[in-house]
Amino acid sequence: MYIRASLILIFLTLCNFTFGQNTIRVAGKVLSEEGVVPEAFVMIGSQGSITNEKGVFKFQYTSETSPLELKIEVSALGYKAQELIFSVKETNFEELSITLSLFPNVNAKTALEDIKKGKVQFLLSGGIAPVIYSSDKNFTLKYGVSFYEFGCEAISNKSLKKYNAVIAEYLDKKFGKKWRKEVRDDIIGIK
Repeated sequence: MYIRASLILIFLTLCNFTFGQNTIRVAGKVLSEEGVVPEAFVMIGSQGSITNEKGVFKFQYTSETSPLELKIEVSALGYKAQELIFSVKETNFEELSITLSLFPNVNAKTALEDIKKGKVQFLLSGGIAPVIYSSDKNFTLKYGVSFYEFGCEAISNKSLKKYNAVIAEYLDKKFGKKWRKEVRDDIIGIK
């Protein structure tokens, strides 16, 4: 009798948990100024999805209460994470379009601004510790260009290429192409 009553209580609890929940279908696309963003994390609390190669995501968000707003967190390697708050009543959660910005703001425009400020540098995506070669100091003294490595920060290779290509163009105009034989091999966007 005791076991039977316990099983009934467990069954009723599970039914209440399952049927007392609210489910919202969440779907859409994650984009950036460069196009779709694959492998972006789209989360509501601990529930979510990862975008496919076309930047598309979809999942079902389940809550025990009927929320008035949902906070969606979106993050991807090389992009600024975003927190977006949507009204449940006013939002179609099956057609979301979320745009991420590259992190940090590294592009051709910022390279030109850095050149104007006299801050000429090549940018590198790094690892745990920056890599410094003995030839870096001589290159910096000779051409007035330093090297900045982001370390563990995730920077988009597309952003680094755009930035470094502008710096390379600047050096070509100022020194010709001879500097290219002396620069580090791990600079992307210059060849």
